[in-house]
Amino acid sequence: MATKQLTLFKLRSGNEGSAFISCDKQLFQVVTMNAQENDTTAIAPDWTQASNQPTITLTLGKGCTATDLTWYYNGSAIVFPSSTFQKSSDGLQLKIVNNLASKDNLFTDNIKITGELLDSEGQDSGKIEKSMDIPIYKASSNGWMVYINGGKTLSFSVNSTTLTAGIMTGGTKVDTFTNYVWYAANDLETQLGTGKT
Repeated sequence: MATKQLTLFKLRSGNEGSAFISCDKQLFQVVTMNAQENDTTAIAPDWTQASNQPTITLTLGKGCTATDLTWYYNGSAIVFPSSTFQKSSDGLQLKIVNNLASKDNLFTDNIKITGELLDSEGQDSGKIEKSMDIPIYKASSNGWMVYINGGKTLSFSVNSTTLTAGIMTGGTKVDTFTNYVWYAANDLETQLGTGKT
């Protein structure tokens, strides 16, 4: 009978060497174009408005810290201060304070953060590299779009979240629509619920 031997050198009690990235708002923008002049008529959500500005957060595992954090936009390190981005004092949050979408930027953008992950004893637990795409859509002035705003990102410590649906036409939210029906992505036969949330 074969046996295996395991030698345990060190147990880091209560520490989880992990990290994940999340955003507090739906991370996309819609550019409404004037078909005749091929010019931008609206961008939504408008990230110049404080209530619309999304914040991307790096969350670390229990007992962990991070060093040498660097945020990137489309592969280039963001230089602070910036007219488009604001970084929290601990470097774990990035707020977008200006529109990324325009008639000249109709492609998916990317935000990335890198750094070093340390456990509670200051030991190196590995490199951090997390990223999040920002889809940018082109819409006509009478086009329709359905979107879903996520609540908390599911993780090792968060096992539930609330999703909220919305509809836009021509880059403008339509608050009067109420006939929402929810399905699981892998089962379009069974209704999970109705309503905006």
